[in-house]
Amino acid sequence: MVTNLCNSDTISSDFTSAMAAIHPDRVAAVPGSFNNRALIRIPVESDRVNLIVSAGGAGAPFPDSMVTCQAMADASVVGGKYAAPSAYDIYEAAKYIGSDKGYLLIYNNFMGDCLNNDMAAELMGIEGMKSSLIPYNDDCLSVDPKAPREERTGLLGQHFGIRIAALMAREGADLETLTDVIGRVRARTASLNVSFDTEKKLVELGRGISGEPARFVSDEDFSLEHAARWAYDYLVEDLAPKDDETLCVLVNRPFMANYEDLYIFSHALLKHATGRIPVRRMTPGHFGRHYYYYGFGVSMLSCPKDLVGYLKEQYATTSYIF
Repeated sequence: MVTNLCNSDTISSDFTSAMAAIHPDRVAAVPGSFNNRALIRIPVESDRVNLIVSAGGAGAPFPDSMVTCQAMADASVVGGKYAAPSAYDIYEAAKYIGSDKGYLLIYNNFMGDCLNNDMAAELMGIEGMKSSLIPYNDDCLSVDPKAPREERTGLLGQHFGIRIAALMAREGADLETLTDVIGRVRARTASLNVSFDTEKKLVELGRGISGEPARFVSDEDFSLEHAARWAYDYLVEDLAPKDDETLCVLVNRPFMANYEDLYIFSHALLKHATGRIPVRRMTPGHFGRHYYYYGFGVSMLSCPKDLVGYLKEQYATTSYIF
């Protein structure tokens, strides 16, 4: 399969330049940047806490397109192809924004991403810039189910945290408050991958984004409906929603799955939730790059009552509606 026709060595910087040139009313590249791998949402709002989101890989709708939406990130930093984002790119993005209120750094809990965000925070500290680190560990099947939550890696559950943090920051929430709230949101978020072995007619849970084998396999019923029920039940069991929490679900389509299946799967999950713990907010969309198997990513937030309002309205980026 051809994944890119562009130069793999320069894909990140080329993509950043393209986004800035095509959407000059929404985003800008950092002038004079060493790597040119950071996109800044414009106009810059330096009088409040800003959100910097980073991820490995290059050119995917996540996280770059979210800076084209006012209700998501303020800056997006990607790495080279199959590489973690650079600490210096994250630092340069913060320096360009120039906020004295601080920065919330949100990223997935992978070793390279953690190391580079830690280093970026140190570089920012030398310049007197405040920051907080929020590594997302929502992938509940990335490790043995009995392992501590802190050992999990991340999928796309951070979209919920980014949305809530973005709107709270625009209301004037300080860095300490945002760190506390998004820490709570992260703790109430769980994600997993659902995949389908079409040759053996198997439904799988927990296959990794780099091809790691599935953690659970079922030959009971090879259907979207069975997969949706299984995903819902597993996530609900993992989160154990409280009586005053609201379930919100994001279904992403990065695994070569077609558009119709995305909606039918999401609808099946909604129907299964009826009479159990209902899903109050469902978002099917295109949230990540394509991998080499057919399936979906499912992220569930058991949202505390006081934060539900931040998720009511839908906002459009250049790649998806969330």
